[in-house]
Amino acid sequence: MIKEIAQKIKQYCPSAIILMISNPLDVLTYFFQKVSSIPRFKVIGIA
Repeated sequence: MIKEIAQKIKQYCPSAIILMISNPLDVLTYFFQKVSSIPRFKVIGIA
């Protein structure tokens, strides 16, 4: 599910800043950033 969301965000809004609010936060934030190739300073995990 995260992979699909990441691809859609990259496709439709590549300049977005992503706020991840989910558990396990660190793992999902890292995975989202790697799958989407959005710069790491634009993918933020909030616990």
